[in-house]
Amino acid sequence: MKYKVMIVDDQFVARQLFELYVKSSDNYEVAVSVDTAAMVENLLETVTVDLIIMDVLMNDGSNGLVAAEKIKKLYPEIKIIVVTSMAEVSWMERARKAGIEGFWYKEASGEDILSVMDAVMAGEAVYPDIQAKGPARYGRQHGFHGQGAGGSADNDKRTVECSHCPDIVYI
Repeated sequence: MKYKVMIVDDQFVARQLFELYVKSSDNYEVAVSVDTAAMVENLLETVTVDLIIMDVLMNDGSNGLVAAEKIKKLYPEIKIIVVTSMAEVSWMERARKAGIEGFWYKEASGEDILSVMDAVMAGEAVYPDIQAKGPARYGRQHGFHGQGAGGSADNDKRTVECSHCPDIVYI
């Protein structure tokens, strides 16, 4: 069984690239691809999806984070990866609080989108490690608790502790 993916990005080239990545995988298929977050809620009434790849800012003024927050309330079973080319840390924090499973930087990612998709569909939360220098490095957490966690940092790794998952390691 292939996971059905909705792609939401106002940039034509970015949308086409996401479609190519999805089509290149044996695990996924494109269910629908649109250029605005304003359509997503209505589409979900007629289209079944397992995963949404959602840009944050759209040319028409719609906001992917606002749409993702609504979707998580209405359809908590749908996994969402927020994507952006803008390194705005507050968006990551907002996404985590909303229960969004993944956050991916289009231009500075140390991990390819298919790896992030696979991890999210396996039940992991995947977010960039904002303390890393250079391309974004991604932290993974088994399950998603939608809460901040404390921990300690050493050179390249950051170990974060959670009452539910004692061994969360940012790579």
